[in-house]
Amino acid sequence: LGLAHPDHVRSQTFIFSFARAARYAINGITPISHSNIDSADHNIPLPVHPTATRMYQAFRTSNDPILQSFRQHALPLLTLVSTDTLPDTATSSQRLDFLVLECNLVQTRSLITRKLKTLLFQRTISQHAPSSILATLPAIMNPLTSFPFTSITRTDPNFRFKRSTYRMALRRKLRLPLFSSPTDCTCGKPCDQYGDHIFQCKQFSKTNIHNTIRDATFHICRALAPLSSWVDTPQQIHLEPLGLIPSSPNLRPADVAIELSSAGNPTFTHALLDIHTGVKAFPLDYEPLPTVPTPTTASVTQMHEHAENSKFRGPVRDPTRYPMTGEALVTEINTRHYLLIPCTVDSYGLLGPLFYRFLLGDTTPHLPRPPEERSSRGLVHQAANYALQHNTHTDAPSGLLHAADAVWAETSPNDAHSHSDAWFTDTYHATKPSQWASQILGFNVVSSLSRYFDNAVRSIHRASDRIRSNTEPDEVIHWSSTMHPRVRGLPGANTGPSFDAINNIPDIQTLQ
Repeated sequence: LGLAHPDHVRSQTFIFSFARAARYAINGITPISHSNIDSADHNIPLPVHPTATRMYQAFRTSNDPILQSFRQHALPLLTLVSTDTLPDTATSSQRLDFLVLECNLVQTRSLITRKLKTLLFQRTISQHAPSSILATLPAIMNPLTSFPFTSITRTDPNFRFKRSTYRMALRRKLRLPLFSSPTDCTCGKPCDQYGDHIFQCKQFSKTNIHNTIRDATFHICRALAPLSSWVDTPQQIHLEPLGLIPSSPNLRPADVAIELSSAGNPTFTHALLDIHTGVKAFPLDYEPLPTVPTPTTASVTQMHEHAENSKFRGPVRDPTRYPMTGEALVTEINTRHYLLIPCTVDSYGLLGPLFYRFLLGDTTPHLPRPPEERSSRGLVHQAANYALQHNTHTDAPSGLLHAADAVWAETSPNDAHSHSDAWFTDTYHATKPSQWASQILGFNVVSSLSRYFDNAVRSIHRASDRIRSNTEPDEVIHWSSTMHPRVRGLPGANTGPSFDAINNIPDIQTLQ
């Protein structure tokens, strides 16, 4: 029926109703504002009977059974709240004062309810879900890959999936089998029913996935970096530029290069984003995990760290055929004050810690790990360690999406170009820069991965049918979208922000 179970809401209902009553009893009841009420009279609270005031003022120490029950139920729930005014080290009295006298009761109750639902879900799924679900739970719960199903507008045809792509995206999101019976891959090895082997198999190219995510990241950076004052103009965002390494000008060490403004960043001259889609983040044997991913398991984070370290190490090349080794390349990047940021994406669309840090300012949903706990596998030379350390520097650009939101919202209302109350796009589905960017990136991640798996499954079925019939198929599925780079230009590009309100920034369609 869609009704909340009483066991899951009774504590919140009791303590927040009681806290509101105590606040009214102690401070008085402030009338609701109306246009016919004088502002001076409106600010005068209505008094409460002194008996009720005395009773509720003792909420911290009273032995009254109701007040004791209030403290007993409130204190455990308040441990879920951590703000600047209520740090984790707050005492019981400070937490009760925060609840009764200071906080916004509606927002605090909503926050606690969301966290309790998350804890309940984690406890339930840890008890009943099979290990094959637990192994991929961090990525399945990734909000970025939910936006294409729940939040993105469908009025733009570019944001509509093809039927086969949508079915594959839904199967991957819900962790449903891709094969109804045991199947061998085209490489000859057994393919698991969920298709995790496909992402690790070298028979299927990930070029299309890489290029789609690269283009989406370029599109987002070129729209939001000028707004965040990271760069002066969109022309300072480059796609696979040449000439970054003067000694080897034909090398392309970055998929997306950002020429940082010297006024905004005195330490680094460029941020080099290197997309990596070869993350092997999920075990094929589905060993049970010791704890529920909260929010991600250490093993998943570690696999992303291994992929990041491979980028810090640099490409492994034959020195007799290539002018620069991986170590020499990373050393040159460090010497020129470039910031190398590996942007890893796994088979379920979960981004790596450093990619999240660049976009959101922290590593969430990956748990923060101090340098001594971070994986060091792949950091085979000192230059790689320096490149990693630079990503934790205070001047390392991070939180692009939140920075853009802040600038978008803080414009003075008296400014002729004010857009503090305006939508960032033409649809209510994305009113903030961060919403638009998350939807653009999420859609392109999900669609490219789904097309990859759909083409791979079709190829496996075709090979299996050919073996059974011992004949060649009459028709071969077109593979150009998988085996070759896609045309640069992203789905949904024409739904970007209206840049007419921002000086010196072109219309979004010119960014393609």
